[in-house]
Amino acid sequence: MKMKNDLHPAEPRGVTDMDAEIELLDKSITKLITQLDQFHAAISPRRDPVATRISEIMEHGSIRDEEEFCLLRRHVDLIEGQPGRDNELRRLYELLETFATRRG
Repeated sequence: MKMKNDLHPAEPRGVTDMDAEIELLDKSITKLITQLDQFHAAISPRRDPVATRISEIMEHGSIRDEEEFCLLRRHVDLIEGQPGRDNELRRLYELLETFATRRG
């Protein structure tokens, strides 16, 4: 079996070309991370009892005890800084603040 050699020596690229490629890769990676976060958020409640509990607390609209407070606080620590989580974080901050204020 004879193989055809279609490989050609790479031509030198300018810095501008490399910058454009890096920017494109960065955008692609960011998009992939966002899609993975959305996928995880969609399947987590069905498979993860902690995620289910967090969803229940958020749906209830208030933190009932110290255990729920700690659970949500740990969740905030995990998702802070992740793209696309701003609305969720705002809601979590509200719940945590309300509980902390009530608790004194």
